[in-house]
Amino acid sequence: YTFNDDVIANNIGFLINCYHLLGRNDLLDPILRGMNFFLISQGGRLQAGWGEQHNMLLKPDHGRSYEPPAFGPGTTFRNVLLLMEFFKLTGDDRFIARIPDAIAWLERIKLPNAQSQGGRYSHPVFVEPGTNKTLYAHRKGSNVINGKYWWDYKDDNPLLHYGAKTKLDLERLKKEYQSLTTLSPQELATMLKNSPLKSSGENNPPTPQELSKKDPYSLIGKIMDLQMLSSSNPAVKTNEEVRQIILSLKNGQYWESRHIQISRPYAILPDGTESNTAKLSNEGGAAITDSSDQIYISTRDYIKNMKSLISYLKAVSN
Repeated sequence: YTFNDDVIANNIGFLINCYHLLGRNDLLDPILRGMNFFLISQGGRLQAGWGEQHNMLLKPDHGRSYEPPAFGPGTTFRNVLLLMEFFKLTGDDRFIARIPDAIAWLERIKLPNAQSQGGRYSHPVFVEPGTNKTLYAHRKGSNVINGKYWWDYKDDNPLLHYGAKTKLDLERLKKEYQSLTTLSPQELATMLKNSPLKSSGENNPPTPQELSKKDPYSLIGKIMDLQMLSSSNPAVKTNEEVRQIILSLKNGQYWESRHIQISRPYAILPDGTESNTAKLSNEGGAAITDSSDQIYISTRDYIKNMKSLISYLKAVSN
C-alpha cells in the first residue's frame, strides 16, 4: 500500500473526477473505500502517523533500499490535509476524528534544536516504529555495484539525494482543523452542496481544468497544491528574476547549462550484465558535476525554470 508520491490520493482524485464528469455512480464505492483506507492505516495513538508504504498488515514497511520501515512525518502531514479534504467532500466526521492524534504525534517527534540546523528543519524524514526514534539513511560506495545503503540513529553524513530532514508547518494544520470543527450547520450544508460527490452527472458539468480551480471540487488540484508545500520548492521569483529567466532563453526555445551532474552512459559489459546507469555521485549521494565549460541542454534546469515561471504566473493571477 503506497502513499509515496501520492499514489493512493491521485487514484482517488481521478475516480472523483470520473464519477462527477461521467456520471459513473458505480465509482462512489471505490472512492469511499480509498478514503477509508487512510483511517484504517493510521497508527495508534502514540504513533498516529503513516509510512510512505505499508505492508499487508497495514504496518510501515520497506520501500526502496534506502527507505526503512518507518513512519513518515511528511507523509503524515500530507495525509492530515487530505483527510480534511475528505471531510469537505463527504461531511463525515470520521475523517477528522483522529487528526488531533496525528498533530500531537508530530509535535512530540520534532527535531531537537541542535539538529534543526538553525531552524531550517523541524522534523526527520523517517521515524522508527515502536520507539519514535529518528532514523537516518546512509550510503557507502559510489553506485549500486560497489555500494550499499543502511540506516541508524546518527545524523552525521546523511543520505543527500533523498533528504534526511524536512520542515513542516504544524500551525497550518491546527488552524485548518480548527476552521472545520467550528463550521456552523449552514456553512457545512453549503460546503456539501458544492461537493462533486453530491453532483454526479449533472447537466453541463465543468471541465477538469475548471474543476482544478474550484475548492473543494478537485482533489487532484488539491494534491497539486500539496506538492508545493515541500520546503525544497523555491519561493516565487521576483519580476526581475523572471525577466532574466526569459531573457536567458536561446532562440526562444531552450536554456543552456554548464557544470551539470554527470551521468553514466548505458553499456552492456562483456559478461552480458548492464553497466551501472545511475548518476555519478559521492558516497552521500551528492552529484558529481562537470567542472569544464561544456554547454549542455539540461532537462533538470528546464524543469526548474518552468516551475519558477508557472509559480510566478499562478501568484500574479491570484
